[in-house]
Amino acid sequence: MTEDNLDVCNKKKIKHIHDIPKSPINNKKRRLSDDEDIDTSPSKKNRTSRDVPIIPKGLIWDPDNYSCAYDALFTIMHSIWTTQPPKWKERLELINNTMKYLISGFEQASIKQLTLEHVRDNIRHILHKRKPESFPYKHVGTDIIELTHMLCDTDDVVLSFHYQCIKCKHIVNTKNNTKSSLIYYGTNIFNGTTADYLYSRLIKTNRTCDRCNGKVQKSTKFYKQPPLIIFALQNNNITISKDVHVNNTIYHLKGIVYYGGFHFISRIITSDNKVWLHDGIETKDRCQYDGKLDTYNDSELVTCNNKYARIVMYALID
Repeated sequence: MTEDNLDVCNKKKIKHIHDIPKSPINNKKRRLSDDEDIDTSPSKKNRTSRDVPIIPKGLIWDPDNYSCAYDALFTIMHSIWTTQPPKWKERLELINNTMKYLISGFEQASIKQLTLEHVRDNIRHILHKRKPESFPYKHVGTDIIELTHMLCDTDDVVLSFHYQCIKCKHIVNTKNNTKSSLIYYGTNIFNGTTADYLYSRLIKTNRTCDRCNGKVQKSTKFYKQPPLIIFALQNNNITISKDVHVNNTIYHLKGIVYYGGFHFISRIITSDNKVWLHDGIETKDRCQYDGKLDTYNDSELVTCNNKYARIVMYALID
């Protein structure tokens, strides 16, 4: 298998049946340090905007048409959009029409024309018409990677790359030298962090020159800085970095979707560096405070309430 088609070959579906978790959400909050105490009460006298915590809004689970994959992913997307709605509208709508419909729904929800659950159901209807087997109704599973793919793959070329021999400068041509997705599919053979894995996909290569057998260097060119960098993880051998770098640009961790016990939940990281837990069954339309990001290490972010990370999302920060 060549490095050129690695992403395609590893785009395996993870299809899970959504069900009520066998064990309830862990209501024991992470231990807070002395400077980590948080007050999420709705109002207090003399409160400044800086004092008000940024609490993400979540989606309520649909027990008739299991919706936890949508709830987990859309809660993360909504949190990103709410940081700067005009800017993120411009960035995200260019990805594809499905994302454009989602952002339009967020705008309608922000002025009370729709609820976030209505927005979810509208997107689900669109996807069901396109691919009824992948996006079914009732008590049937939804593929979280396919859902992310439908939101975050684009017809536009995101980047191109070529290989050049360091010794003789020969350029090694490849057939599949472009990428039109914001998603990087983890492999079973890679061990390291998401930052390490991104580096291996964009720069590192084990190729040798077919002319002089010298070492080959991979050169990646982005046509436009992508607004999101997403990892679809197949197992737990890749740990989660808090930041990844692309062309000297920093992408901050903004959300993680976890799966386990026939159910998806998510963690959301807000711009004040706080971590929030969302479960459409337990926390419903609110999120539960889960500590500060800097108190977690890379390995701790891989699991949450006996569930394992399957989608990891980073956002471009200006």
